[in-house]
Amino acid sequence: MIINDVSKKYNLSVRTLRYYEEIGLISSTRNDANIRVYDSSQLSLLEEILVYKALNIKLQDIKLIVCSDEKTLLRKLLFSQLNELNASIFDLKYKRQLIRSTLETFASDRVSKSNLKSFIEEQLFFSSSDERWTNMLENNKNITIDIGENLIPIALKDAPLWRAIKALRVELKENYDYTLDKVRVKDNVKDLNANEFQILYDDEIKIKKDLLTEDQSLQIDQIITQLKALII
Repeated sequence: MIINDVSKKYNLSVRTLRYYEEIGLISSTRNDANIRVYDSSQLSLLEEILVYKALNIKLQDIKLIVCSDEKTLLRKLLFSQLNELNASIFDLKYKRQLIRSTLETFASDRVSKSNLKSFIEEQLFFSSSDERWTNMLENNKNITIDIGENLIPIALKDAPLWRAIKALRVELKENYDYTLDKVRVKDNVKDLNANEFQILYDDEIKIKKDLLTEDQSLQIDQIITQLKALII
């Protein structure tokens, strides 16, 4: 099959086919008119390459795959690609939730533009903290703490709720030989009252309470007490 027909059949530019040849992915011969021709074996190889391309595998890695008969290499590259995709998916989900939360918070008359900016900055901190949601990709037992609007300050950067969760993790390990899974903390101004919090285990609400106190230390103590009771 001549190069123009291959280009049309596989929806690839002639330049792309030539580039694949330049880097040694495929090869062709020339007909009497000096036009590139690809035999059936090269078309099969091209189809294999396009399958890997659809999985976003890099060309240099595809070359290693097609030049090797070892399945372990393909398996390794696919696992790597899967991890990258999972991280991207969870990151996008987190950002979608952040945008939703920001819009819901923005609807409140008590939130000023400067406060909203601070809120977004601190929410972005959540995505890079030790309790980051994406760290739970392989975790079958996800724990989430939803907090109402008035409780957001106790969960901001370097706020005591994070330290309390880490302290609880140490306590559970030392006293009960229990490893606390990664904990996701997020605002939920849509479903919760301003002073409410809820703890979800595998996306199922296990505890939902309204904190009557304005004392941040007592608020944190109640949340941690409920979390500990749920675990042990």
